[in-house]
Amino acid sequence: TTVHWHGLRLPIQMDGVPGASQAAVAPGRSFTYDFVIPDAGLYWYHPHVMAAEQVGFGLYGALLVNDPSESIDVEEHVLVLSDIDLLENGKLAPSDTGGAAGMAFGREGDVVLVNGRHLPKVVVNPGVPQRWRILNAAKSRYFELNGGERKSFTRIGGDGGLQEYPEEIENLVIATGERMDVLYTPSGAPSTEFAIVGRLFDRGYGSTEARTGGDLFTMIMSSAPAPTSGEVALPKPTRTIEPLSAAGATAVNLEVGVHQNGDGSLLYTINGRSLEHIPQIKA
Repeated sequence: TTVHWHGLRLPIQMDGVPGASQAAVAPGRSFTYDFVIPDAGLYWYHPHVMAAEQVGFGLYGALLVNDPSESIDVEEHVLVLSDIDLLENGKLAPSDTGGAAGMAFGREGDVVLVNGRHLPKVVVNPGVPQRWRILNAAKSRYFELNGGERKSFTRIGGDGGLQEYPEEIENLVIATGERMDVLYTPSGAPSTEFAIVGRLFDRGYGSTEARTGGDLFTMIMSSAPAPTSGEVALPKPTRTIEPLSAAGATAVNLEVGVHQNGDGSLLYTINGRSLEHIPQIKA
Protein backbone atom coordinates (compact mmCIF):
# COMPACT_ATOMS: atom_id res chain seq x y z
CA THR A 1 0.00 0.00 0.00
CA THR A 2 0.93 3.69 0.21
CA VAL A 3 -0.33 6.69 2.15
CA HIS A 4 -1.42 9.72 0.14
CA TRP A 5 -1.70 13.00 2.04
CA HIS A 6 -4.77 14.50 0.41
CA GLY A 7 -4.55 18.27 -0.05
CA LEU A 8 -1.11 18.83 1.46
CA ARG A 9 1.62 20.71 -0.38
CA LEU A 10 4.65 18.49 0.01
CA PRO A 11 7.57 17.01 -1.98
CA ILE A 12 6.44 14.62 -4.71
CA GLN A 13 8.52 11.85 -3.11
CA MET A 14 6.21 11.97 -0.08
CA ASP A 15 2.90 12.10 -1.98
CA GLY A 16 2.15 8.37 -1.83
CA VAL A 17 1.05 7.76 -5.43
CA PRO A 18 2.52 4.57 -6.97
CA GLY A 19 3.97 5.12 -10.40
CA ALA A 20 4.26 8.86 -9.83
CA SER A 21 6.05 9.36 -6.52
CA GLN A 22 7.03 6.00 -5.02
CA ALA A 23 6.72 2.25 -5.34
CA ALA A 24 3.96 0.60 -3.34
CA VAL A 25 5.09 -0.67 0.07
CA ALA A 26 5.03 -4.47 0.06
CA PRO A 27 3.57 -6.50 2.97
CA GLY A 28 6.09 -6.74 5.79
CA ARG A 29 8.09 -3.76 4.51
CA SER A 30 8.01 -0.14 5.68
CA PHE A 31 8.36 3.39 4.36
CA THR A 32 8.86 6.55 6.40
CA TYR A 33 7.02 9.69 5.31
CA ASP A 34 8.99 12.74 6.40
CA PHE A 35 7.86 16.25 5.47
CA VAL A 36 7.02 19.69 6.85
CA ILE A 37 3.42 20.87 6.50
CA PRO A 38 3.32 24.49 5.26
CA ASP A 39 -0.42 25.23 5.46
CA ALA A 40 -3.07 25.11 8.17
CA GLY A 41 -6.37 23.40 7.44
CA LEU A 42 -8.20 20.07 7.40
CA TYR A 43 -6.65 17.35 5.26
CA TRP A 44 -6.83 13.58 5.19
CA TYR A 45 -4.81 10.50 4.39
CA HIS A 46 -5.74 7.43 2.36
CA PRO A 47 -4.04 4.87 0.10
CA HIS A 48 -3.66 5.04 -3.67
CA VAL A 49 -3.29 1.27 -4.02
CA MET A 50 -6.50 -0.77 -4.29
CA ALA A 51 -8.17 2.35 -2.93
CA ALA A 52 -11.76 1.11 -3.23
CA GLU A 53 -10.95 -1.91 -1.07
CA GLN A 54 -8.53 -0.31 1.39
CA VAL A 55 -10.52 2.88 1.97
CA GLY A 56 -13.70 0.80 2.14
CA PHE A 57 -12.18 -1.26 4.95
CA GLY A 58 -11.09 1.78 6.93
CA LEU A 59 -7.59 2.85 5.89
CA TYR A 60 -8.14 6.62 6.07
CA GLY A 61 -8.33 9.41 8.59
CA ALA A 62 -8.50 13.16 9.13
CA LEU A 63 -5.44 15.34 9.59
CA LEU A 64 -6.06 18.70 11.26
CA VAL A 65 -3.28 21.30 11.07
CA ASN A 66 -3.83 24.30 13.35
CA ASP A 67 -2.43 27.81 12.95
CA PRO A 68 -1.28 29.16 16.36
CA SER A 69 -2.02 32.72 15.22
CA GLU A 70 -5.64 31.98 14.27
CA SER A 71 -8.06 34.01 16.38
CA ILE A 72 -11.36 32.11 15.90
CA ASP A 73 -12.25 31.12 19.47
CA VAL A 74 -15.13 28.63 19.38
CA GLU A 75 -15.87 25.00 20.30
CA GLU A 76 -14.54 22.81 17.50
CA HIS A 77 -15.39 19.34 16.18
CA VAL A 78 -13.98 17.23 13.36
CA LEU A 79 -16.73 15.27 11.57
CA VAL A 80 -15.63 12.47 9.22
CA LEU A 81 -18.51 11.34 6.98
CA SER A 82 -18.32 7.96 5.26
CA ASP A 83 -20.42 4.99 4.22
CA ILE A 84 -20.05 1.22 4.12
CA ASP A 85 -21.79 -1.77 2.55
CA LEU A 86 -22.93 -4.50 4.90
CA LEU A 87 -24.01 -8.04 4.10
CA GLU A 88 -27.02 -9.64 5.79
CA ASN A 89 -24.69 -11.25 8.34
CA GLY A 90 -23.34 -7.83 9.34
CA LYS A 91 -19.95 -8.26 7.70
CA LEU A 92 -18.46 -5.76 5.26
CA ALA A 93 -19.37 -6.50 1.65
CA PRO A 94 -16.55 -7.30 -0.80
CA SER A 95 -15.15 -4.20 -2.43
CA ASP A 96 -15.86 -5.42 -5.96
CA THR A 97 -19.67 -5.60 -5.71
CA GLY A 98 -21.54 -3.19 -7.94
CA GLY A 99 -20.47 -4.59 -11.31
CA ALA A 100 -19.28 -2.46 -14.21
CA ALA A 101 -21.40 0.51 -13.17
CA GLY A 102 -19.90 0.41 -9.71
CA MET A 103 -16.41 0.32 -11.18
CA ALA A 104 -17.18 3.20 -13.51
CA PHE A 105 -19.13 5.57 -11.31
CA GLY A 106 -18.41 4.33 -7.81
CA ARG A 107 -20.54 2.38 -5.38
CA GLU A 108 -22.40 4.12 -2.58
CA GLY A 109 -22.65 2.28 0.72
CA ASP A 110 -25.94 1.47 2.41
CA VAL A 111 -24.88 2.54 5.93
CA VAL A 112 -23.74 6.11 6.61
CA LEU A 113 -21.21 6.75 9.39
CA VAL A 114 -20.14 9.85 11.29
CA ASN A 115 -16.72 9.42 12.91
CA GLY A 116 -17.11 5.68 12.41
CA ARG A 117 -20.50 5.47 14.15
CA HIS A 118 -24.01 5.05 12.79
CA LEU A 119 -26.53 7.69 13.94
CA PRO A 120 -24.53 8.98 16.92
CA LYS A 121 -26.08 11.35 19.46
CA VAL A 122 -24.22 14.36 20.84
CA VAL A 123 -25.12 16.73 23.67
CA VAL A 124 -24.67 20.41 22.80
CA ASN A 125 -25.28 23.71 24.57
CA PRO A 126 -28.08 25.77 22.98
CA GLY A 127 -27.02 29.08 21.52
CA VAL A 128 -23.32 28.24 21.70
CA PRO A 129 -21.65 28.40 18.27
CA GLN A 130 -19.67 25.41 17.09
CA ARG A 131 -17.03 25.08 14.42
CA TRP A 132 -17.38 21.95 12.35
CA ARG A 133 -14.44 20.73 10.28
CA ILE A 134 -16.15 18.26 7.94
CA LEU A 135 -14.47 15.64 5.73
CA ASN A 136 -16.28 13.49 3.17
CA ALA A 137 -14.27 10.26 3.22
CA ALA A 138 -16.91 8.20 1.38
CA LYS A 139 -15.73 6.47 -1.78
CA SER A 140 -18.48 7.83 -4.04
CA ARG A 141 -21.32 9.41 -2.05
CA TYR A 142 -21.94 13.15 -2.08
CA PHE A 143 -23.42 14.51 1.15
CA GLU A 144 -25.94 17.34 1.23
CA LEU A 145 -26.27 18.48 4.85
CA ASN A 146 -29.31 20.35 6.05
CA GLY A 147 -29.68 21.88 9.50
CA GLY A 148 -33.47 21.87 9.42
CA GLU A 149 -35.32 24.88 10.81
CA ARG A 150 -32.58 25.74 13.28
CA LYS A 151 -30.25 27.84 11.19
CA SER A 152 -28.16 27.93 8.07
CA PHE A 153 -24.46 27.16 8.11
CA THR A 154 -21.77 29.83 7.91
CA ARG A 155 -18.99 28.59 5.69
CA ILE A 156 -15.59 30.04 6.59
CA GLY A 157 -13.28 27.70 4.68
CA GLY A 158 -12.75 24.45 2.84
CA ASP A 159 -10.12 22.51 0.93
CA GLY A 160 -7.66 25.41 0.81
CA GLY A 161 -8.07 26.48 4.43
CA LEU A 162 -9.87 29.64 5.50
CA GLN A 163 -11.56 31.72 2.81
CA GLU A 164 -11.43 35.51 2.73
CA TYR A 165 -15.03 36.17 3.79
CA PRO A 166 -17.73 34.00 5.42
CA GLU A 167 -20.90 33.07 3.55
CA GLU A 168 -24.30 31.82 4.69
CA ILE A 169 -25.31 28.48 3.16
CA GLU A 170 -28.61 26.68 3.77
CA ASN A 171 -27.47 23.31 2.40
CA LEU A 172 -23.89 22.06 2.39
CA VAL A 173 -23.02 19.88 -0.61
CA ILE A 174 -19.76 18.02 0.06
CA ALA A 175 -18.22 15.95 -2.73
CA THR A 176 -16.00 12.92 -2.21
CA GLY A 177 -12.70 13.93 -0.64
CA GLU A 178 -13.87 17.50 -0.05
CA ARG A 179 -13.57 19.36 3.24
CA MET A 180 -15.77 22.09 4.71
CA ASP A 181 -15.09 24.51 7.57
CA VAL A 182 -18.39 25.87 8.91
CA LEU A 183 -19.93 27.56 11.92
CA TYR A 184 -23.27 26.35 13.27
CA THR A 185 -25.29 27.48 16.28
CA PRO A 186 -27.77 24.89 17.64
CA SER A 187 -30.87 26.16 19.41
CA GLY A 188 -33.80 24.69 21.29
CA ALA A 189 -35.32 23.99 24.69
CA PRO A 190 -33.41 21.76 27.16
CA SER A 191 -33.51 18.03 26.38
CA THR A 192 -35.06 18.56 22.94
CA GLU A 193 -33.51 16.74 20.02
CA PHE A 194 -33.10 17.50 16.36
CA ALA A 195 -31.20 15.84 13.56
CA ILE A 196 -28.67 16.99 11.02
CA VAL A 197 -30.01 15.46 7.82
CA GLY A 198 -28.09 14.04 4.87
CA ARG A 199 -30.27 14.54 1.81
CA LEU A 200 -30.00 12.49 -1.37
CA PHE A 201 -27.77 14.08 -3.98
CA ASP A 202 -27.94 13.00 -7.62
CA ARG A 203 -24.40 12.64 -8.98
CA GLY A 204 -25.81 12.33 -12.48
CA TYR A 205 -25.12 8.66 -13.20
CA GLY A 206 -27.80 6.84 -11.27
CA SER A 207 -26.71 4.25 -8.75
CA THR A 208 -25.87 0.58 -8.59
CA GLU A 209 -28.07 0.18 -5.54
CA ALA A 210 -31.13 1.89 -4.05
CA ARG A 211 -30.01 4.95 -2.12
CA THR A 212 -31.72 6.53 0.84
CA GLY A 213 -31.28 9.83 2.60
CA GLY A 214 -31.78 10.30 6.29
CA ASP A 215 -30.40 11.52 9.57
CA LEU A 216 -26.63 11.69 10.01
CA PHE A 217 -26.55 12.42 13.73
CA THR A 218 -28.80 13.77 16.46
CA MET A 219 -28.12 16.78 18.66
CA ILE A 220 -29.56 16.87 22.18
CA MET A 221 -29.92 20.26 23.85
CA SER A 222 -28.33 20.45 27.29
CA SER A 223 -29.88 22.31 30.24
CA ALA A 224 -27.19 25.01 30.15
CA PRO A 225 -28.62 28.53 29.74
CA ALA A 226 -28.19 30.04 26.31
CA PRO A 227 -25.69 32.91 26.11
CA THR A 228 -26.87 36.45 25.52
CA SER A 229 -25.03 36.48 22.21
CA GLY A 230 -24.37 33.56 19.91
CA GLU A 231 -22.20 35.49 17.51
CA VAL A 232 -18.64 34.47 16.66
CA ALA A 233 -16.09 37.25 16.40
CA LEU A 234 -14.43 36.69 13.03
CA PRO A 235 -11.52 38.76 11.75
CA LYS A 236 -12.36 40.78 8.62
CA PRO A 237 -11.24 39.52 6.23
CA THR A 238 -11.03 36.04 7.69
CA ARG A 239 -7.89 35.54 5.64
CA THR A 240 -6.02 37.62 3.09
CA ILE A 241 -5.41 35.70 -0.13
CA GLU A 242 -3.01 37.33 -2.55
CA PRO A 243 -3.96 36.86 -6.23
CA LEU A 244 -1.65 34.70 -8.31
CA SER A 245 0.23 36.33 -11.16
CA ALA A 246 0.04 34.67 -14.58
CA ALA A 247 3.11 36.53 -15.82
CA GLY A 248 5.52 34.11 -17.46
CA ALA A 249 3.16 31.16 -16.98
CA THR A 250 3.04 28.32 -19.50
CA ALA A 251 -0.42 27.58 -20.87
CA VAL A 252 -1.37 23.88 -20.86
CA ASN A 253 -4.63 22.81 -22.48
CA LEU A 254 -6.21 19.68 -21.00
CA GLU A 255 -9.11 17.84 -22.66
CA VAL A 256 -10.64 15.16 -20.46
CA GLY A 257 -12.34 12.18 -22.10
CA VAL A 258 -14.33 9.16 -20.91
CA HIS A 259 -14.50 5.98 -23.03
CA GLN A 260 -16.33 2.73 -22.37
CA ASN A 261 -14.41 -0.53 -22.70
CA GLY A 262 -15.90 -3.77 -23.96
CA ASP A 263 -16.37 -5.10 -20.41
CA GLY A 264 -18.41 -2.04 -19.42
CA SER A 265 -15.64 -0.37 -17.45
CA LEU A 266 -14.55 3.16 -18.27
CA LEU A 267 -11.23 4.51 -19.51
CA TYR A 268 -10.47 8.10 -18.56
CA THR A 269 -8.08 10.08 -20.73
CA ILE A 270 -6.36 13.46 -20.84
CA ASN A 271 -5.70 14.75 -24.35
CA GLY A 272 -6.53 11.29 -25.68
CA ARG A 273 -4.06 9.43 -23.45
CA SER A 274 -4.63 7.25 -20.41
CA LEU A 275 -2.72 7.96 -17.21
CA GLU A 276 0.26 5.68 -17.81
CA HIS A 277 0.93 7.36 -21.18
CA ILE A 278 0.67 10.97 -20.03
CA PRO A 279 4.00 12.81 -19.63
CA GLN A 280 4.44 14.55 -16.30
CA ILE A 281 4.11 18.32 -16.22
CA LYS A 282 7.10 19.94 -14.56
CA ALA A 283 6.20 22.83 -12.26
